Amino acid sequence: MSIRNTKVSARAEIITRRTYNRPKNEEGTVFETWEETIDRVIGHQEWLWRRAKKADLSVQDYQELAKLRKLMVERKATVSGRTLWLGGTNVSQTREASQFNCSFGEIETVHDVVDSLWLLFRAVVSALSQLLVHLMASLSLYLLKQYALLVLIVGMRITPATSIYAMA
Repeated sequence: MSIRNTKVSARAEIITRRTYNRPKNEEGTVFETWEETIDRVIGHQEWLWRRAKKADLSVQDYQELAKLRKLMVERKATVSGRTLWLGGTNVSQTREASQFNCSFGEIETVHDVVDSLWLLFRAVVSALSQLLVHLMASLSLYLLKQYALLVLIVGMRITPATSIYAMA
């Protein structure tokens, strides 16, 4: 089935091109089509399954991938946004944890420890960066309110050249 048979909004096209279609050239001026993005993702799923099974895929596995591809082309189902962006890339195949935001894993090897610590580190960095943004926004708002109060109530102003208080 061709994507041309599926009507999508201009907004959906823009979001898809901006967020999920990967560049095809070094300059970043030519991007995948939606069908090429799907092909990359299906290839990634095939790679994951083959790796997990430690064997070739069965006819039934390929039928399931074909069903997933059809649903994605028709925009009735999709994989995670992370997999739409990174699936089939070197990052997704060397850092499988890049595909998860919630996960569970049994620690059996030193590689499992590294992956678990990497996931933990990413979660902490993400949480701290969000907290820092929130704190900075709150502090900025607080300082702005305090300055407005000084200007309105006390008649004082901060001079940019000296950064000291002066009478208005």
